[in-house]
Amino acid sequence: MLIQPNGGSNQQYSKKSWYRDMPVEITQKIINHFATKYRILHIKTPDQINYQNVEPLFIPHRELYAVFPLTEKRLFVDSFANHTSRALNLQCVTCWIGNSHKIFGYEENINIYPNAKIINNFNKYDFLLPDITGNINSFPYDTVNLFNIDEIIAAVESQK
Repeated sequence: MLIQPNGGSNQQYSKKSWYRDMPVEITQKIINHFATKYRILHIKTPDQINYQNVEPLFIPHRELYAVFPLTEKRLFVDSFANHTSRALNLQCVTCWIGNSHKIFGYEENINIYPNAKIINNFNKYDFLLPDITGNINSFPYDTVNLFNIDEIIAAVESQK
């Protein structure tokens, strides 16, 4: 199983982005569920969060491309792995938080959306363009429990 629950680059000022990263608690619960069934490989940069029951992948992109076809299950956010999976014609589950799958996603994938209520549609920090690095001042939801864990697990299990 291949996961990328966090996006961004080494230059990103904050290593956690509400805009596209899955909440840590949800991610760890999903990992724990699948850890007895799969070897879980975690695409990440060395300075991003570590999770239990995963093996971090710190390899160049060209080598990483070769890993995708060897995986049976793929769970990503809107970042590198989501797009690579589609380019290789491999279905994945993509969790969307700030971006829209209608603009950046693919209908062939299983797209999961937050079930939290938006309480703040406008923020002075996002006047011209949303900050995809996830400035904490622009968090619009009423909770950090953005996703239904059972929905994500069912989607991953149903992947082709």
